Amino acid sequence: MVVTDIGHSGTSLMIGSLSSNRPLYMLLGSGSGTELATLSGLIAVIGSPKAFTSSNVATAKAITWQADWNSVEMSGLSLREFVLNPGSTDAGESFNYNNLGDAISFDGTNELRIELKWTVY
Repeated sequence: MVVTDIGHSGTSLMIGSLSSNRPLYMLLGSGSGTELATLSGLIAVIGSPKAFTSSNVATAKAITWQADWNSVEMSGLSLREFVLNPGSTDAGESFNYNNLGDAISFDGTNELRIELKWTVY
């Protein structure tokens, strides 16, 4: 079976905006682990979940999500991982798992913006 270009575009549109079970929040974590398809959530949740600042499905076959945290929200946190979730809690529903390797520490003077782009091939 071959998925056509229209199938790719339709899939990205469904995931990005039409589906009732789509990513709505980005969650942060401090856990150190391996990126595996079998992971269903963060290893160690930190901070507050963030509704997306923006999401974009204007490019065919692509979805872009962006979330922003201010310096107060990030103060004292040590970031190692993040996920996209349909809900505001880490209930094992994550659409992805991203591990940064080395921790990024926030001292109250840094803001954070994560922009994540998926391309449906």
